[in-house]
Amino acid sequence: MTQNPCLTCDARCCERFAIYVNYAEVLRMARSLEVEPASLARLETHTLSPSMPVVRIDGQEGQLALRADPGSGGCGFLDRETARCSIHQASPYTCRMYPYRVSGGKQLEDPQLRDDAVCPTPFPPDAADAGDLSRRARRFWHRELPAYERRVWFWNRTARQGDLADFLAFCRQKLVIDKRLASPQYLLDR
Repeated sequence: MTQNPCLTCDARCCERFAIYVNYAEVLRMARSLEVEPASLARLETHTLSPSMPVVRIDGQEGQLALRADPGSGGCGFLDRETARCSIHQASPYTCRMYPYRVSGGKQLEDPQLRDDAVCPTPFPPDAADAGDLSRRARRFWHRELPAYERRVWFWNRTARQGDLADFLAFCRQKLVIDKRLASPQYLLDR
């Protein structure tokens, strides 16, 4: 049996990339970790993802991302001593998919290795893993992202003012989330 190369990972992806999230992911993470959603996220204003909507918060435009480590700028949930994710049980879509991508919902049955993958030894997914990646991609591209885009559009269009906590509270109040999205079982099915 081939050893999973993730077991020897040095977490370069967690140090190099902003981890973009949508509100449903932040809500699931907050519920799983029993913390306030605003403690998990930040507004990324420098490097933007082409697939996530841009939100205006406190006069700045950016995208919702996991909080950053103040020292390195990498993911704030990376345990630097072990090079492991401290919130793996609740990690977002981007982390669960990496180093694969399924772009724009067009290739949902065919996960591809990312062009910018920094994994030392990425491996092709077997049939079961590819099916799981496709299932996650369908949920993200067809349910979560469109709902999040509507909330961001409404926030931006109505010229709402406020900080990140206000935006997250707005999403919490207004975003209709399928009960399966927010349930503990949904986290386990991921």
